[in-house]
Amino acid sequence: MIFVRPYLLPFITNIEEEFIATGIGGVLGNKGAVIGRFRLYGIPFCFVGVHMAPHIQNLEKRNEEFHEIVQTKFSDSLCKAFLDHEFIFWSGDLNYRLDESVSQERAIAAIRPGDSESLKPFDQLARVRAEGKAFAEFQEGPLSFPPTYRYDIGTQDFDSSPKARVPSWCDRILWRATGKLGIGLRQDTYTSYEHYCNSDHKPIGAKFTLAFQPDDAKQNVEFAFPRTTWACNQEARVLYSLEPGTSVSSWDWIGLYRVVLTISASPLLSFLLDGLESSKGLRHLLLGMFRRSRRTRTQTMPSRFRIDGRAERTGTVSARLSQQKVRSRSRSQSRIRD
Repeated sequence: MIFVRPYLLPFITNIEEEFIATGIGGVLGNKGAVIGRFRLYGIPFCFVGVHMAPHIQNLEKRNEEFHEIVQTKFSDSLCKAFLDHEFIFWSGDLNYRLDESVSQERAIAAIRPGDSESLKPFDQLARVRAEGKAFAEFQEGPLSFPPTYRYDIGTQDFDSSPKARVPSWCDRILWRATGKLGIGLRQDTYTSYEHYCNSDHKPIGAKFTLAFQPDDAKQNVEFAFPRTTWACNQEARVLYSLEPGTSVSSWDWIGLYRVVLTISASPLLSFLLDGLESSKGLRHLLLGMFRRSRRTRTQTMPSRFRIDGRAERTGTVSARLSQQKVRSRSRSQSRIRD
């Protein structure tokens, strides 16, 4: 699941998701990947969550799964291939283990005094990356935490079952940045959360910082109106003002969207989130001034507010809100319009 801050919603377009099953026979979904991709300010991002083949001896199977997943195609005409994305984040239970030459006893003897560093040369993932067999173009932060698998559930003890599984860094977060756009990506943290004991794995997390400031992030439009619940079939009015120097054209509009994350319009200048009360309950909305060129289209048109007068920098807009069913290419969906 991908969370974004509300102010970024208008700048997210081309959302797609894919599911790749790599379980038994390449059909069962107990192993595989879930992919979510989108554009933020026009920049393509891809997030991959995986559960790859288990067991020490299945190293080649894991490598094959990697190459199968990166063959995924998307409908974005400018970024159809998986590896075309500017930023890719790959996380989950990759299931790469320590080599068979390392026994459980030897691994625990190194981990307990805090000497996990001595185990890293035996990490399968590090080796296949170095050999170019998988994840060669990906990066990973330092493994400064103990192996994340396998623990006795409810404890901090490694596997005490007869299988005596060797502790390993099965859970990983890797990333790839092409650098073509000159946008810097920095990993700030990479850690495990050892206090969680409700699984035989320890969860991990990472924090990244993107060093860019898109022009569209500037709040060029401000809206002012009573923060009340809007209702269908009632007049709604909004007062707006533009920052000095903001360029506008006859192709721009002030509109209202349902927040369904299918917006493919050009970036919006500013927006507010509010609610619309309908027979189906309170629905969240997106209000803003949209910028559109002759070469862009919207998949879902909004309620357009009629602009009163020809004021250059301030004005009032109003709309009567209603609901009706419309037919899209794929399915029937509800939208709000005049």
